[in-house]
Amino acid sequence: MKDLPDKSHVFLDTNILLYAVIDHPRFGLWCNTLLDRIHRGDLTGYISSIVLNEFIHKLIIGEVAEKTGIKPSQVVQYLKHHREELEKLDAYEISDEVETGYGLIILELTTDTFPTARRLMQLHRLMSNDALHLAVMQKTTSKTLSQMILILMELKVSIPGNPENLTNSDFPLGNPAYLLTVFTHLNPRS
Repeated sequence: MKDLPDKSHVFLDTNILLYAVIDHPRFGLWCNTLLDRIHRGDLTGYISSIVLNEFIHKLIIGEVAEKTGIKPSQVVQYLKHHREELEKLDAYEISDEVETGYGLIILELTTDTFPTARRLMQLHRLMSNDALHLAVMQKTTSKTLSQMILILMELKVSIPGNPENLTNSDFPLGNPAYLLTVFTHLNPRS
């Protein structure tokens, strides 16, 4: 974490927020430290409405699974028949605290976000939401920044098709987070 330079611009994937909030036993401390650095102004943190949507969805799934004792994979089907459960969840307040409490900048999706994401998805073999994150980041970096770091919390991360096929071992920024400086490869300005 200390190797992530002050004044860096970082885009946070959903799991960073989730692991911080649930105080994940392996990743929670790292994620909370990262969010604290953003809150203090040492780093500039970005998310998108996609990240917020994924975050609240995962919170709801976890909370309902815990309250009802059903498997997380069964929660969506359960909620379709028990919509009243959606009225009284802590997930809404938690999501609001994260959205407003850390000084995160919420990047906008525009009409050109999806076509850009589709191209990035195909070019770099990404899943759709990861490609949307990159499309939003690319739009921001092309206007105001030369580089933004995408911070993912995955067990194994690489971007197939990039020149170096970057993986965690390429970035000594403090396991367990995996950092990819994607705009070294995706943004022609860098």
